[in-house]
Amino acid sequence: MSRSSSALCALVLPLFSLAQGTFQQTYDWDYQGTLLGGTPKALLKVSDGYLVGGNAFGSLFGAGLMHTDEAGVPTWNRSYDITGDGFGEGSISTMLALPDGGFIVAGAAPALFYARVDAAGTMLWAKRIAGNFNIATDLLLLADGNILFTGKRQGNAYDAFVIKADLDGTVIWSQFYGTETENSEFFTSVVETPDNGFLCLGYRNHLTQYMDLLLTKLDANGAVEWSTRYGSSEIFTLLYSDDIRATADGNYVLTGTSYVALSALNPDNVVEPIVMKVDPMGVLLWSNKLSALPALGGQGITNDHVRNRIMPDGTMMLLLTSVDQPSTGLQLVHADASGIPLNAINLRNNTVPSYVTAMALLPDNSVALAGYNNPGTYVSSTFLTHTDETGHTACNDTASTSVAVAFEPPTNAGGVVASACTFTYTDITPATPAVVVVVHHACSGTGIHDLAAQQPTLTLYPNPASTNVQVRLEGLPTSGSTVVLFDATGAVVRTMAMGDSMAYLDVQDLSPGIHLVRWMGKDGRMAQAKLLVLGAR
Repeated sequence: MSRSSSALCALVLPLFSLAQGTFQQTYDWDYQGTLLGGTPKALLKVSDGYLVGGNAFGSLFGAGLMHTDEAGVPTWNRSYDITGDGFGEGSISTMLALPDGGFIVAGAAPALFYARVDAAGTMLWAKRIAGNFNIATDLLLLADGNILFTGKRQGNAYDAFVIKADLDGTVIWSQFYGTETENSEFFTSVVETPDNGFLCLGYRNHLTQYMDLLLTKLDANGAVEWSTRYGSSEIFTLLYSDDIRATADGNYVLTGTSYVALSALNPDNVVEPIVMKVDPMGVLLWSNKLSALPALGGQGITNDHVRNRIMPDGTMMLLLTSVDQPSTGLQLVHADASGIPLNAINLRNNTVPSYVTAMALLPDNSVALAGYNNPGTYVSSTFLTHTDETGHTACNDTASTSVAVAFEPPTNAGGVVASACTFTYTDITPATPAVVVVVHHACSGTGIHDLAAQQPTLTLYPNPASTNVQVRLEGLPTSGSTVVLFDATGAVVRTMAMGDSMAYLDVQDLSPGIHLVRWMGKDGRMAQAKLLVLGAR
């Protein structure tokens, strides 16, 4: 059973603003130097601010949504236990806004799920699809009022899938698409076409030896009308897809990356951004390969993703960013309608390695970017940045230029076909939300009489689906030991014996605030951790 909870604690660290509405906010869920961040995967500009989706922000468990006002200050933060056991991981990877102010979200936890939440973040219904490692990649609100999302699934080989459902979550149709078992097919982005069909952009991986871009046209019922590949199928040449966007002239712009996985041919391990334009039948009109990002701060940056938004004047805003490798910068490129860069800005978000993972284009041509900071061991904080209409933020390093070179991959006839596979669906609509919200800050202490090879470690595991917190001790025998719970004033709230390595605290009658959980062994050793009770929902 899925539960939802709200985390209302976020230490927001505004940097400085270049102009009204331009900001960079960093969100730290912090206590005594321990930071719990979140990894954003999706970003929406909504009428009253921004919505960021990913894994739970400031928590160890669940998928998460955070809503902010126009200045990036959080107004609510929700986590959702998709697995139903209180300890599952999860992430929202794509989402869309509904006319009623609510949202449809989709992701993996680790099974594929999709759900509807209202404007306050309350989950109205949710469905999980059987099988691990099914991943949702894009989500559309269709002209007929239904939804459609794409992704990939792991089976005999990876296959692409498309699912159409109504706003109550009922599946209208679903379909896998693939070829031979030695090939893996992925869909990463989709657009609805004027005939109410769909164009799905993805890539095909042949035994990890080479990859080609893949474009597939579906009719309104998901049947394949045509499918084609772009690429030379050269050994060790990997073409990855990112976005497909419709243009005002009735054509489509595709973005992705090109990578040569052979050190002799690519000694600097460079990933090159690709921008292509095709007509409604998939015929290649032009293609450009942009230069890689320059080295920033002595570190060479490779481009792993190219996010694209079409501007009202037909030009493009391209976000070149690294996800698989830590980076201290990224590049925001304004290109003309032919994919030729007009200007490019190197952005620095923080002094620690940063990743930008989502982008939203605003009506005034400014851009919102969401990402996270990772100093090397864990995600420490989440950030949200809003640029001005020229792409500048408070943290720009330098202006730069990006050079486009001709890139004309041959068009191949091969594509994908629909398969006979089917999905299995399970309704996981949440019941009553948990009453008390607990966030774990992983602060642990060691004993008064520490042993070099045997230091006690106390860890708290809050369960979002209940009001229990598991107290776990590692490294010492627990016979005869005691667990004491103190409130924020230092008063003892509860004392309990610990007969084995685990104990449970019932926190439903605790007042909001910081509490101290202390373990004391009979030989005088102790360990302690902080517990933050955020209050009733």
